[in-house]
Amino acid sequence: MADVHHGDIVALHRAITDSGHPVLANRTVACASRLFSLAQKPMAGEDKPWRDQAQGNPCKGIERNPEQAKERFLSPAEIVRVSEGLDAHGQLLAVDVIRLIMLTGCRPREAMLATWSQFDAQPGFWIKPSSHTKQRKEHRLPLSAPALQLLADVRARRGAPEPDDYVFPGQKQGRPLNQLRGCWVAVCRHAGLTDIRIYDLRHTFASHLIRAGVDPFARLASSVMHARASRSTSTRMSSSMRAGSTTFVIRSTPPSARAESD
Repeated sequence: MADVHHGDIVALHRAITDSGHPVLANRTVACASRLFSLAQKPMAGEDKPWRDQAQGNPCKGIERNPEQAKERFLSPAEIVRVSEGLDAHGQLLAVDVIRLIMLTGCRPREAMLATWSQFDAQPGFWIKPSSHTKQRKEHRLPLSAPALQLLADVRARRGAPEPDDYVFPGQKQGRPLNQLRGCWVAVCRHAGLTDIRIYDLRHTFASHLIRAGVDPFARLASSVMHARASRSTSTRMSSSMRAGSTTFVIRSTPPSARAESD
C-alpha cells in the first residue's frame, strides 16, 4: 500500500483502457480510491494505518474516461410482451417483485426489502424508510390502483403476514428475496428481448409519467426519486417515448389462475 504512487494508478487506468475496457478502467480506479482512503485510517486492533496520510490517495486527480449513460425505454408492444412473459413464469415471488417495479418505478432493492408496515402506515402510499432509498431520506410514494391490487393479491396468498414481515420473503427464515436474475432472464427469453435490464423498467415508468403530462420536475422527482432531476434527462425520456400514446398497465393474474411455486 505504501509503495503505490499516482503514476502507478495512471498506468493501470491507461492499460485497462487500451485493452478496450474504458468503463472497467474507471470502476477499477474508483474501487482502488476507496481502498486507499480506508488504508489511511487505522482499523480496529491496529496501531497505525497501512498508508501514511502524508502520502495521500494516489487515485486522486486521475481523469476518467467518458461514459455513455445507458437509457433504454420499452415500447408499448415490449411492455405487453414482458407482461405476458411474467404471466407465463412460475416463480411468483420474483414475478411480483418485477411487477411492483413496473408499477411504481422503484429500485429492485427497495422492492425486495419492502415490509408490510411500509404499505400499512398510510393506506394508498408506500412509505420507504431512509435506509432503503439512495438519497437516505424517507420517501412517500402514492400507489396506483394496479399496484394496490398487486399488493392485495400478494397479501392474500401470504395469509396474515406480520407488519415487519417482508412482502417478498426469501427461502431463509426472516430474510428477503435476494435475487431476480433467473426470473428476469426467463421473462426476457419468453418476450424475445435481449437488450433490456430490470432498471429499464424504472426508466420506462418515468417516461410514461412524462408522456401523461406530469411535471417531470415535481411528480417525476418524487415518484422516481433521482438525486437530481435534470432537464436534459427529462428531455431525453420524453423525446424517446413521444411516438403515440399508451397506458402503462401490467396485468396482475388472479391467484386462482396461477400455481404457487416459490
